[in-house]
Amino acid sequence: MNDQQPQQRSLFEFFDNDSRTVMNTARDEVVRTKREGLEAEHLFGAILAGNFEGVDGVLTAAELDKAALQSALDEVSGMGDAEAPPEQMPVGQAAQAAIQVALQAALQAAGQMLHGHVRPEHLVLGLIQTPDSNVDKALQKVGSSRDVLGRALMARLQVIPQNEEAKRRAAEAQREQAAQQRAGGGAGASMAGMTESAQRVVARARKVAGELRHGQVGTVHLLLALLEDEDRMTSNVFFKVGVRGEEVRAELLRTLRAEDHQAEPAAVAASTGDEA
Repeated sequence: MNDQQPQQRSLFEFFDNDSRTVMNTARDEVVRTKREGLEAEHLFGAILAGNFEGVDGVLTAAELDKAALQSALDEVSGMGDAEAPPEQMPVGQAAQAAIQVALQAALQAAGQMLHGHVRPEHLVLGLIQTPDSNVDKALQKVGSSRDVLGRALMARLQVIPQNEEAKRRAAEAQREQAAQQRAGGGAGASMAGMTESAQRVVARARKVAGELRHGQVGTVHLLLALLEDEDRMTSNVFFKVGVRGEEVRAELLRTLRAEDHQAEPAAVAASTGDEA
């Protein structure tokens, strides 16, 4: 049995060059605001500071002035008193949760719309998910709202061309799911009442079971699929309770393989008994 685990892809591998620039220049925003750690609003500030054509178009469509919004963000966030930038960039627990929600929402939006990569527009969409955040308060201060900006973002995202490779992967996943449903008889009907994300998890659980050469899908396969899924709410819950997905996944796989090894002698004995 092959114990080698598939490599987990980094979240930032899905980012385009502009989004990676945002993540890198967010540190500059921490320094500019004299803060001691990274907050979600620093990502938003880095987006506003950049000249990203898509984001600028969204702000214009939402009748938002970039300079006024940046000023409002500084006012509601406040300036710190750090004299020098920290050697390492600490991130508080609340900030970690907010940033993870934003990044997962951005990744999910890019995936669902088959854009192939996370763009700054996706990041903005993720950053406005949290009510009463400093980003939300800045929008209110300039007479706008998350809903107004969200509508402008969706209008922009819907006209971004779909990525051909993402379309190919989606079509392949649909064919695989259809084949699994045909092989499973009533599987299609049983998934009819599920959300798209739930169907995705079930399909992934079936694939995990197949990779492990298990004849049936169990709860452990579902948990493994959940740990790998891109759903921002699930990931955020795991994060808040201190669960590291890769550690849980490794332990589950070790347990499954140990059970497989224990089951093999019993299966051989049963087969020998039948032949006798």
